[in-house]
Amino acid sequence: MYPALKSIGPINGNAKKAILARFTSLYSSRADRLLVEGMGAIICKLCDAKSPSWQFSVGMGMKSLSGFNLWPYTDGWKKTARELASFIDNALRAKGYRGNGSILTWQEHRLIGSTIDYMVSPYMPIGIETGKLSIEEAKLARELVVFEDFIACHFGNSPALFYVPALLEPLDANGLTVRDPRQINSAKFSLLAEKGALYEEAVEGSLVRGLEKSGNFPARRD
Repeated sequence: MYPALKSIGPINGNAKKAILARFTSLYSSRADRLLVEGMGAIICKLCDAKSPSWQFSVGMGMKSLSGFNLWPYTDGWKKTARELASFIDNALRAKGYRGNGSILTWQEHRLIGSTIDYMVSPYMPIGIETGKLSIEEAKLARELVVFEDFIACHFGNSPALFYVPALLEPLDANGLTVRDPRQINSAKFSLLAEKGALYEEAVEGSLVRGLEKSGNFPARRD
């Protein structure tokens, strides 16, 4: 069972000052406004103790650089931008986040369209199977992420929908998920959490009911 919903918590005070100083220097230089503002928004969320944990994921720092043409800028500016992106991802790892490829089970990988294989169980996170993550590491990382977007038709949704959010369910003592992923309304979930709901309360109030899983739902339990 998951603990009470929590924020990611602020980053270290000295690191916060340093990172914001680097961000300010970037902003005052000849830079792409959208890139700097996008990276700045992530940093500001990291510095806010009230930011909900499911707004973050490992890799979002480096992703903030993708799609932008950095070649016109000086080597110094590009180096600073990459350092900022790396800082974001390292800060998230220090909080307990891990790459989604390792915290998802085979079943969950199939639900997002991945064809990865499993060795032990379709309900065990791949990182535990490969020895890259302990059960406790995987538990914490999944608790932080809370939900993932999965292919909608597996959950009985209209073909008009492509992806829908569903819970990364808790792990038992053996590192196996306790049930199949359940679809939620992520907006309702976030709203309930903001109002102080516990995990179970937020889940109960945001579950999408009345839909039947598809016949080819991977490793379906029920």
